[in-house]
Amino acid sequence: MAFRLRPLHEDTLQFAGLSNTQILILALEASQKLEWNIEELTLEGVRFDVPMSIKSHGEEITVSIQEGSDGEISVRSQSIAMQLVDYGKNRKNIQSLQKAMEENKINSFSGRIRAKSQKTGR
Repeated sequence: MAFRLRPLHEDTLQFAGLSNTQILILALEASQKLEWNIEELTLEGVRFDVPMSIKSHGEEITVSIQEGSDGEISVRSQSIAMQLVDYGKNRKNIQSLQKAMEENKINSFSGRIRAKSQKTGR
């Protein structure tokens, strides 16, 4: 739980073996699943806004990818509104993003296996 005027949480996530483009695709697919708004997209990362709700005053999520980082990304979730405590919401945002990206990675991989087996008739 962070105590700041605009609480934040930062973490590093690992997606070894994936290209920067593949990681960005996973992040974009995850944002759709989580119903986050895409605010900015570059080759170095993406920025999402989490809409305000009963549980949230709104947060900004920034995913940064460094060239040659071998699948390591930096993720930052920061409250948009001034508040003293985030009650772990920023940490939960990063955990939700990681879980959704991992699920998309698994689904994408298993989808490719199914497609290959259908082509070969197995």
